[in-house]
Amino acid sequence: MRQNPVPTSSSVILRRISIEKSPWIKLERIFYRDSSSNDDNFSDHCDHFESFMCDEDGSPLNLGNNIKYWDIFSRNTVDPSVTSNSATALAFCYTRRSGDYIFYLSVVEQFRPSVNSKTLEFPSGICDRDESVTRCALRELKEETGYTGELLINSPNLPTSVLGNDNTCLVTVMVNMDSEVNLNPVQSLEPTENITSHIFPLNNLLQNLKQHCNKSGSKIADNLYRNIYSVKI
Repeated sequence: MRQNPVPTSSSVILRRISIEKSPWIKLERIFYRDSSSNDDNFSDHCDHFESFMCDEDGSPLNLGNNIKYWDIFSRNTVDPSVTSNSATALAFCYTRRSGDYIFYLSVVEQFRPSVNSKTLEFPSGICDRDESVTRCALRELKEETGYTGELLINSPNLPTSVLGNDNTCLVTVMVNMDSEVNLNPVQSLEPTENITSHIFPLNNLLQNLKQHCNKSGSKIADNLYRNIYSVKI
């Protein structure tokens, strides 16, 4: 049985700067109408928006009573017309020992500069152009863990944050670890990727994850923690 390694290498943040342009994301401002019971100025008709004057903090001035705004980040590499632009693999791995099945959860670990820490996460990634979320989930699982899985079920489109246009589909996958293709899993990572693949027993899963984090200094990503904690409750 492959053991979960505890990564020993560490990444170091050198500098944090403000930028106005990125090949990956952009900052956008959305203007929208909001209606309430005491707002008599609400109209169903769209107004022509001119460039608004802003204060020194960047907040627009002189907006209408029923006009609001929301600043978001958008990915430059995804098609905004696509319902789900990424896929998350909920991969249950199983093997048979002494006549009984033992189940594990596939988890990946990588450094996230935004939180200056390694995080434990579900295998996931952005869908390629014209790629279905199912195919994306199976591809990312194979690339990040080396495992070949079989589709069980997938969720509807799920917004991942109100701060951007990210959304995902949670794809549940079963991985037979006794299958010949999974006996010696080998990752297929990009040159810029540094991802460690783990399997954690479903029994006492949250406790096992916390113990790993105590040893490695990593953190459990919010979506992974929420899913485990909700089942625990």
